[in-house]
This record gives sequence, C-alpha cells and structure tokens, in this order.
Amino acid sequence: MTHAHATRHGLTGILLALVLSSSALAATEDLGNGFLHHGVATPVSNHRGTVATVDGESDNVLLVWLFDHRGGYALLAIDAATGDSVEYPVPFPPGGDCPYASILSSNNKYYTHFNSYFCEFDPATRAFTFFEKTTPQMAMGMTEDDNGIIWSVTYPNSGVVSFNPETREFTDYGAVYDQNWKQYQRYVAADDAGWIYFGIGSTAS
Repeated sequence: MTHAHATRHGLTGILLALVLSSSALAATEDLGNGFLHHGVATPVSNHRGTVATVDGESDNVLLVWLFDHRGGYALLAIDAATGDSVEYPVPFPPGGDCPYASILSSNNKYYTHFNSYFCEFDPATRAFTFFEKTTPQMAMGMTEDDNGIIWSVTYPNSGVVSFNPETREFTDYGAVYDQNWKQYQRYVAADDAGWIYFGIGSTAS
C-alpha cells in the first residue's frame, strides 16, 4: 500500500469515527407520532438480539445483547423515552462467543445461551439472576413450553437444556444427537405432551 493510500484510509477511518461519535452524542430528535430518534446507542458494538419490554418502574426499555472482539460481553438497557442507556456485563466469560438466539419469556425474563453458559436477565431488577455452565456451545434456537419452561438447543452437537423459572430447576441433557458434522438448530418447538422438536439445519460440508 502506498503512503497516499495509507493516509487516505487513515483519514477515512478518523472521519468515520467522528461521524459515529457525533451521532452517538446527538440530541434526541422527535420524529412525530410518538417516535423518537436517539442516535447511535453504542458506536463500538454489534447487536445480537433486541427485545422491547418494561422494567421494574414500568418504563419502556429496549434490551440489546452487545458483541465486539471480546464476544457477547454485556446487555444494554435503553430507556425508550429518554435514550439513556446502561450496560450490564454478563456474569461469565464471553470467550469470543456471542448470542445467536435469545428469548423474552412470558414472565418477562430475557434468556440467552452462548460460550457454554445459559443465563437469565430480569428487566424488573435490572440484573442477571441466573447462569449455569452447560454442554457446548451456543443456542441456535430457544423456546418456552406451555408450563413456562425455557428450552435451548445448541450448536454443534444438539446439546439440550431446560430451565424452570418458578422452581429454578436447571437440567442439562447433554448432546442428544452427537455427529461428526455440526448442526444448526434454528427451529425449536414444544408440544403439550412434553416432547421437544428441533430441526438440525444445515451441515458443515
């Protein structure tokens, strides 16, 4: 690369950083009809799942899983009315991994499963209230059954776990379909007879 090209790329990078930082610091803009534009929430991370819910003060909030070079390192809570945000670091090492599936349950708890850890975040208390080490590695699909039990199925060998939010009982069933190829369980469902169904998705080829 020539010096001129290197200088041009360097200036482009600085300009982009300034644009992002100025967007992040921009004042909230009223778009009308109840919509507000708060600008860039965080200019240094990738979002890996977003839900809208309410916190313990009945304020409308967005919950966003954050991902950068460290992995899925935190959950960002954004106040929908003010744009104010707070990061909540995950209570386990992200290990360069990140959420591929997450679910907001019927009792307003937010779940995900990555880097071989299953976790629960409670928007009411703004805190992580459960996490557990599991069979590897990250959920490709999650669901809630009719009894409110959260199910997660993981890449690469169809590890299955369940968590009962009421009793706090956590069960790791291990890899239920161990193969010599990797599985992507994007679809998970539960029936009223206690069966869990998941598609194993594409294979590594």
